[in-house]
Amino acid sequence: MALAASASCKEPASAPVPEPARIEPRASSPAEAAPATPQAGPDVYTPLSMATRLIDSITSLTELSKASLERLLNISMTHLPSALADEQYYEAPMNGPFERVEVRVSNPKQQKFEMVMLTVRAGTQLTLDALRAAGRIHTGMPVTTNPRVPPAGTLTFLEQKQGQTVKYTFTANTQLLTGVVVERRPSS
Repeated sequence: MALAASASCKEPASAPVPEPARIEPRASSPAEAAPATPQAGPDVYTPLSMATRLIDSITSLTELSKASLERLLNISMTHLPSALADEQYYEAPMNGPFERVEVRVSNPKQQKFEMVMLTVRAGTQLTLDALRAAGRIHTGMPVTTNPRVPPAGTLTFLEQKQGQTVKYTFTANTQLLTGVVVERRPSS
């Protein structure tokens, strides 16, 4: 038996489907627009970028002294408790990737020197590979090892330029930065 189409079996004609409306942003000025996703660059602060900027700022000081570090870091340094009264050794706690800064300057009884020591904050992951990638550690730099520093020894890379030495010290086993020393001594 064949089925015949009849007018009563027809589906009702459907209305045309409108195209989706294009939604335009409602921000009338760039200030009202949503912030862009941060991209890695000079304005993004990472422990590595903060550390390298601080090291660059210290190495560019004309003198490594208590007063110049206090101005640069906006801190107040106190006399190191373990130092003798006539020794010009000062320290202060810090924020960021370094937990402590110490400055030592020779007194008239000592051979002339200026030194700044930065201690890396526990848990801060500043790796040897990251400092290599940042151009701080490179092939041909002198390196010293000290196997007697617990737990597994240290590696210290020395960069000598512009009358100063910058020493980057890493743990030998995990290769994490533990400290940076900037030292100036008169040439002999």
